[in-house]
This record gives sequence, C-alpha cells and structure tokens, in this order.
Amino acid sequence: MSQNIQAVMTSTYDLHLVMLSFLIAVIASYAALELARRVKSTSGKTRFSWLLGGAVAMGTGIWSMHFIGMLAFNLPQPVTYNLLTTLLSLLDVIITSGMALLLVSSSTLSWLQLLIGSIFMGLAIASMHYIGMAGMQVSRGIIQYNPWVVGLSVEIAILASLAALWLAFRLRDEAMEGLNWYKLGSAMIMGIAISGMHYTGMAAASFLEVEELTTTVPNTFNNSLLASGIGLANLLILGLTMLSVLFDQRLAAQSAREEILRESQKHFRMLIREMPIGVLLLTPELKIIVSNQAAIDLLGIKDSQVLELGLVLQEDGTPFTPESLPMQQVLATCQPVHHVTIGINCALSQTSRWLLVNADPQLSAEGTVERIVCTFSNITPTKQAESALRLSEAREREKAIQLSAAIQKLKQTQAKLVQTEKMFSLGQLVAGVAHEINNPVNFIYGNLTYVSEYAHNLLELVQLYQQHYPHPTPHIQQQTEAIELEFLKEDLPKLLGSMKIGTERIRQIVLSLRNFSRYDEAEMKLVDIHQGIDSTLLILGHRLKAIGDDTRIEVIKDYGDLPLVECYPGQLNQVFMNILSNGIDALEEARAKEQKTTEGKKAPLSYQSDRQFPCIWIRTLWNINLYSSQRAIDNRKYAPADCENETDSILISIADNGSGMTAAIQKQLFDPFFTTKSVGKGTGLGLAISYQIIVEKHGGAIWCESELGVGTEFWIKIPVKRDSTPAG
Repeated sequence: MSQNIQAVMTSTYDLHLVMLSFLIAVIASYAALELARRVKSTSGKTRFSWLLGGAVAMGTGIWSMHFIGMLAFNLPQPVTYNLLTTLLSLLDVIITSGMALLLVSSSTLSWLQLLIGSIFMGLAIASMHYIGMAGMQVSRGIIQYNPWVVGLSVEIAILASLAALWLAFRLRDEAMEGLNWYKLGSAMIMGIAISGMHYTGMAAASFLEVEELTTTVPNTFNNSLLASGIGLANLLILGLTMLSVLFDQRLAAQSAREEILRESQKHFRMLIREMPIGVLLLTPELKIIVSNQAAIDLLGIKDSQVLELGLVLQEDGTPFTPESLPMQQVLATCQPVHHVTIGINCALSQTSRWLLVNADPQLSAEGTVERIVCTFSNITPTKQAESALRLSEAREREKAIQLSAAIQKLKQTQAKLVQTEKMFSLGQLVAGVAHEINNPVNFIYGNLTYVSEYAHNLLELVQLYQQHYPHPTPHIQQQTEAIELEFLKEDLPKLLGSMKIGTERIRQIVLSLRNFSRYDEAEMKLVDIHQGIDSTLLILGHRLKAIGDDTRIEVIKDYGDLPLVECYPGQLNQVFMNILSNGIDALEEARAKEQKTTEGKKAPLSYQSDRQFPCIWIRTLWNINLYSSQRAIDNRKYAPADCENETDSILISIADNGSGMTAAIQKQLFDPFFTTKSVGKGTGLGLAISYQIIVEKHGGAIWCESELGVGTEFWIKIPVKRDSTPAG
C-alpha cells in the first residue's frame, strides 16, 4: 500500500466513554486488591484456580479500560481494529495480571522485588497499550508516535505498577471485609494511574491523513459494537469475580469460625473435664454441646440431648415457672444470671439435690445468644445442714418456750403457795387469837347473868330499906348523896345490859374469825354459805364504814334459800374476801374520781336500782338458769363446758357500781400476776387463786360481767355436792 501524507487529523474524546473507562479501571483495581487477598489466603489447587481466574478477571478489566478508552477517541476517518492484534493485547495483560498476583501473594516482597516487578509489569502494560494501538486501523491515515511522550507513558505505567503492587501487597493482610473506604481509596489511586498511563500513551500518537492508493483491511469488525459489548462483558466478569470473592470470603470466614469454634470447644472440654462442678455448653435451643463428668453425675444428662430438668423448685419449695429458669432468663435478656438456687430430682440416682446455678451468654457479632455456659454446684450438704440447723433451732426454741413456761408456772405456783401459806398462817393466828379471847369472854358472858341477878337483888334490898327506914342516920344520908343512889339504881341495870350486849358482840366477832380461818380443815364439810359471806363482811367492816367525805359503802344482801353446801369453807371465804376487797377498791377509786360531781351511778348489770351512793350487792340463788344474760354467756371462758347443764348448784353474785372494766382487761382478769392496781397495792394473784379454788377445788365456775363506767359483777357457781374430791 502506497501513501501520500496530506495533514494531521483532528481528534476528540467521548466524555461518557472516558468516564466509563475510568470506572472500569477503578473496579478492576478494586477487584485486583480483593483477588490478591484471596490468592494469599489459599493454597494448592485452590490457589492456582484463584490465580488463573484472578488473572483473567483483572487482565480483562485493565484491557477493557484500555479498549474503551480507545473507543472514546474519535477521528474524522473511520477506524477499525485488527482482531488478532487486539486479542494479542488481551492475552498480554492477562499474563501480566497473573504474574502480578503471583508476586503480591508471596510471603515476602522486598523493595528490589517490588521494583523489578513494577518495571516488568509497567512494560507489559505499555506493550499491551501499544499492541492494541497497532491493531487500530484508520482509513486514509497513519499513526506516528512522539518518543518522549511514549517514554513518559512507559514511566507512568511503571509507577502505576509500583503503586498497584505495593497497595495490593499492603492491603492483602488487612482484616477488612466487604466495601471499605481504605480499599476504595486505594482502588481510586490505581485507577487514576492506569487511566493516566493510557491517555498519556494516546497523547503520544499523532494521526496523519494520507491519500490511500490501495487499501486492504483483513479480519476487521465495526467498532460501534465494541463499546457496549466490551463494557457489559467486562462488568459482568468483574461482578461475577467480586461475587465469587465475597462468597468465598464468607465461606472461608465461616469455615475459619467453625474451626475456631471446634478448637474452642475442644479446649473447653479439656478445661472442664476434671472440674468438680458441673459445666454445660448449650445452644439457644438448650441442646447440650459439651458436658463434663460432674454435670453428668449431677443432672444425669449426656451430650447432644436437650437439657430437661423436670420439676425445678425454688428455695421456698414452690416450682420455677419455665420463663424464670436461669437459662431462659439469659435467652430473654442476653445478660448473665448468677447465684440462683434450684432443687431438682436426679433421674439416675432418684435423689433430690440442691444446686447453685450460674448462666453466662456467649453473644454473636449481632448481639444474639449463640451459646450458654452453665455451671452447677452441688450445695445439697449445705442445704441439709441449714435444714438441720433450722430444725435444731426450732427444737431449742420450743425447749426454751417450754422452759420459760415451766419457770413461769413455777413462779405462779410459788406465789400461790406463798399466798396460801400466808393465809394459812393468818388463819392459824386468827384461830389462836379467837380461842384465847373466847375463853375470858365466855367467862365474863356467863358471869354477867349472875352479876345482873345479884345487882337486881341488891337494888330490891335497898328499895326495902328505903321503904322501912325513910329517915336514915345522918352518916347514911351523907353516903347516899355521895354515891348518887338514885342515879346508880337507874344506871346500873343499863350498864349491865350494855356489858351483856358488848360481850355478845365479842362472841360474834370471835365466832366469825373462827369460821373465816378454817384452813386446817382438810376435808369438805357441809357449810352455810351465808355464814361465810357474813363473816367476811364482818372482817371488812372497817373498810365499809366510810370512804371519801364520810360516805359509807352500803351492802345490800339478797340472800336466797340455800341448802348446806359441801365445800372447803376457809378457801371459799378467801374467794369472798378477794372479790369483796376488789369491789371496795373499785368503789374507792371511783369515788375519788367523782368527788367534784353529784351525779349518781346506775346499778351494774343485772341489778335495777336508783341508788346514788357506793353500793355492793350480794345475791345468792339455787337451781336457776346460771347464765342470767347474754354477756354472761359471752364471758364464760373461765367456766367448765359442763356447767350449763348442772342445776343442783348455787349461784353467788357480788356486784359493785364502781368504774367497771374494758373488754381487754376482762380477758386477762384471771391470768396470774395481772393487775390494774399500782405497784405495791396488788400482786395479781387474788383472782387467779380464786379461779383455782372455785374451778379446780370445787368443780365450779367463776366469770365476770363488767361495763366501763357502770360497774362490775362477779358470778360464782358451786355444786351443792361433789361426786368426787378434786385433785390438789
């Protein structure tokens, strides 16, 4: 072919294709970085496969950038490409890419190796470019090159290769998965370098228009199809390559993770094998992955089975709900659960055990529970010791309570014995005094009859003398006037009568003292109850005379027709004394509070009276309904249950119109040592002893009715005859 050069052609670039070529250069560079990492991390046939595939993908990408960049170059003349030459340039860059990947995947890369590799790779890329340019056929035009610019493009290719190799080697060991700004920035640098070399090489070429004499263009194809075809094919290849890299990375990471997990489980199994506490490694489904011998012994489980504990008890004996178990709490909260005590029944040994459980989660990167590590410590001996200690404490506490009750009962018994001994001693003293007084009083009382008779006779004799001798001698007359004979005659009978009345009163007092003090009588006797009440009133007469402003306590008796009662008279008299003394105390206390008022008080409970002064009512009944009011039924806690049906009994009521008592006080009224009096004025034993005498000694009943501000009434029920003598 002969040519005749006419002028230099004017060239332009399609900006869209230029940008596409740059984009492909960046994508190809990014793929090269990823491929360098994959080739480095594999070995054997897998390494060769990745090296071959990476060379094809990376070389195709670089070649595509070059070829699309050539397609972006527009000339006024038609341009076609030689297929063989174009394919040769593609083969050149694929081989170069494979050698580059092989170089950067080596274990070490010295600066000398990096420099030699960069020169070789830069020359190869430059040759790829200029071989491709050689395949470019311009109708009526030839290509001339500027050697300086060509040299500059080769230098840029070498520098671009140096940068690409260094970045690929540097980033191959970095733990960066997926899209990363560091890798993307490196790919941008490599893409700029590759594009810069290409367009510098294009700038080195000048296209001269010639007159074509003969033209032969074998094996050519239209470049209008190349831009779309090459671009799509290259993007497809690079996309598939990146997807392969991504999936391979995921698979490799998963395999590495599984291998690490297997190694970790193996190490974990070795670590827990000889531990004295039970250890389990569980999945979120509570499937057992690893267990040690202690866990097998405690729980009766094996690997690969789901953990099932059956009925699990809390420390208070109530069962755990499924969601409150430690493992379920870990799954629900992703937080560790420590120091939970559970009780289980071991399936193998058929025994109950107490375990201290700790559960700790192993979390994934997403924050979900991947594994649960559970530890089980056998605290059954500790719990048994605690239970034994609690039982021992309960037994000792019960013993202490019993001992305290025994001591309290002993104190009560001692106090009662002291009180009884005092009363017995007092009774003996009173009986002795009464006996000593009774003898001279009887002597005086017996002689007063004779003295009265003698005095009467003497007075009659004096009367006869006065009748027969009306004019006595002066001496007799003087003596008569001195002794006031007329007054003596009138006063002597009166005086003797008064003496007789006085001695009779003394005799009554002595008799009352003897009746009250019959403590020496060990057997029951038939006694007149009214006599015992009257004797007690006689002894208390000094307290009944006056209280406050000389106001006498009025005693109203309403005695019924009672039979003789079989009883211990001295002990009953003590009961009457205690109740009457308490009534007098209540009246004195109430009178002290009401000294400034004139309003009278109503009669208490079952009595109807308009009396305004302090009063004590005493009433006796026989063979009637013992419970005279609903209040008596409500307060009969101190009466035996069988008293309600007894009719052959007497009933004694002693009431006062004092201050009355609250319901709380009434409940404690007969308790030993309970008293409402101030210190030194009461021992709290009077009513307790009275209860013992009536209920235990006589088989009767005693109860109280009281209303605050109205008064108090005590009821005493005594059977007329006892079938048997009570104990004590």
